[in-house]
Amino acid sequence: MRALVVSLAAIAASIAAFVVGAERGSQDASTLSAGGPRAGLVRSALGDPNPLGRMLALSSALRGMSVEDTDDVVAAFETAFNSGQPDAQALALLSEAWAPLDPEGAYQRIENWPREYQQEGRLSLLRVWARQDPRVALAVAEDVGDLDGWATHAVYTGWAESGDPQMWDFVMTLPQGMGRESASIPMMQWVIGRKGFEALFERVEALPSAAPERFKVAAFRTAAALAADHDPELALEFAKRHTGGAHERGLLRRVAVRWVRLDGPAAMAALLDLPEGEERERALREGYRTWLRWSRPEAKAWMGASPPEDPRFLPLLDLHAKALTNDDRHDPRGSIERAIVWSEAITDPDRRHQALVTVGVAFLNHAPGQARPWLKGHGIGAEVGAELRRLRLLMGR
Repeated sequence: MRALVVSLAAIAASIAAFVVGAERGSQDASTLSAGGPRAGLVRSALGDPNPLGRMLALSSALRGMSVEDTDDVVAAFETAFNSGQPDAQALALLSEAWAPLDPEGAYQRIENWPREYQQEGRLSLLRVWARQDPRVALAVAEDVGDLDGWATHAVYTGWAESGDPQMWDFVMTLPQGMGRESASIPMMQWVIGRKGFEALFERVEALPSAAPERFKVAAFRTAAALAADHDPELALEFAKRHTGGAHERGLLRRVAVRWVRLDGPAAMAALLDLPEGEERERALREGYRTWLRWSRPEAKAWMGASPPEDPRFLPLLDLHAKALTNDDRHDPRGSIERAIVWSEAITDPDRRHQALVTVGVAFLNHAPGQARPWLKGHGIGAEVGAELRRLRLLMGR
């Protein structure tokens, strides 16, 4: 995510600070009249070097802000831009007070801010605006062309925070793609935060099977992914109870690619223990690919500790053979020899052929005299030679 985006954690902290500050600051706010020194309190709060004190003081100063206060308060923030004082949470608190009063005017004024504050201000304002009028806020966000989709994400986050049940009906009508995923994630996170993962599972299971654009299938996958980020075993149980069902496809893979980042050995062991099937195989392969990218030495060591003939590991043999090829600069011949052992154990004809060619290219490049008899024995000499020449040409050799 880009640095300009207020994270969900920062948003939560901002809201919490606003609530706490509102309670502690009621006495101070009661002494302010419409034309009182609210802007002075804002300036003082922004200058507080203590983050907690700054947020509490800002919450107190902004509580009860009226339309008449707006110009002076916003001007205090704008003056503070010169010293870099307002951070993301400060701008989020300003939006909490400003958006309910005049969201259109606020958005127009933010458009004239310095770029580093303009982008952050727009996102926090859109999030708050969406809690009170999501359709209008979304229309505004969709006209923003320079935030890589984060403007609409801010709106969806705010809409989800409002707890509006109509958001599910709206998101269900969106076309398949990242836009719908961006809307679904905060909507589901709202359910998780208030009722837990099982409540989310029940919610997506209750969706109509005839939902347009395969929304129910996508909702199952998103729910499984969100659960896997925090409780992969629970996510696995959700996927398992839909084995063989209409919404099975992709669930195990969503769990696998997240679980291996948290605990690769545990994730792979759990997948290996599942009954054989197409979904298990896809999950194993995608999980191992992800683990190789995430922690290559650990993944290779785990796979290397298992004998190539173990049938449970058959879906992974070609991936491991290719990972071993040219993987050890200090012992290239040993690396190639280990890759050969694994590639020759592959039973699937297509995967075996692809792995042998990959290993053969490295073998021919490293030790052509020793490689040629092996290549001839497997009937891949011409194909490997052509591939090696192509690669050398690409590298200008």
